[in-house]
Amino acid sequence: MATNYQQARHLIARAHALAEVGHPPETIADILGIDLATLARYLETRGVPSTDRVRYLWAREIAEQIAAGNPPAVPDRWWEHGSCRSVGDPDAWFPVGAPDPAVLRTCDACPVQTACLTVALTRPERDGVWGGITHRHLLSLYRRIQRIRMHRRGYRARPWHSKREGAA
Repeated sequence: MATNYQQARHLIARAHALAEVGHPPETIADILGIDLATLARYLETRGVPSTDRVRYLWAREIAEQIAAGNPPAVPDRWWEHGSCRSVGDPDAWFPVGAPDPAVLRTCDACPVQTACLTVALTRPERDGVWGGITHRHLLSLYRRIQRIRMHRRGYRARPWHSKREGAA
């Protein structure tokens, strides 16, 4: 698994290159050291996906690890090593609308990006940019973690049109 966004982008580019040459999926997964489900997600897009898409795919892998009960390790006092500490305006990390692309680029180069995102997904951080993931994508990942946990516990969603017992 990729440990940060840049490694994920590199793996996706290599997966596409190996697929174009004609290697079977099992061989590509072995070469890259990833499982077939991750490879399928990497190859589902045409060409090398956008920066935002790669960042979200990487975050989705971390969310799935958290939902499975084995989140990535978070070092003590990880925030002291964050690239965000060098940015002068703390409000840049809590934008009202879309975040500044410079903020996301700062996260992409951060040495503790995985720890930051893991912390945000294990406690409900509802605002701001965490690990290079925006507020909108964080909410999507929270819902994904909950769906995976519910599915593993045997719960199944009812159709929206079904009525509860005893409802009028």
